[in-house]
Amino acid sequence: MILCNFFFCISLILFLITIGNLFIHFVFLLIPQPVLPLLNHTIKKKGEQGTLKKKGIRDHN
Repeated sequence: MILCNFFFCISLILFLITIGNLFIHFVFLLIPQPVLPLLNHTIKKKGEQGTLKKKGIRDHN
């Protein structure tokens, strides 16, 4: 009985993690375009400008 509950909890946690990942990707798809340069700017401040340039996201000012 305890073992069944343990496996149920693990599957539930994995399920929630998957749903969370899908939700995060969906939210990123819904971000309007003017926000992207702002994200680019903040990432440049942190000194990680190489990552965005590789992905092809450019600053449109």
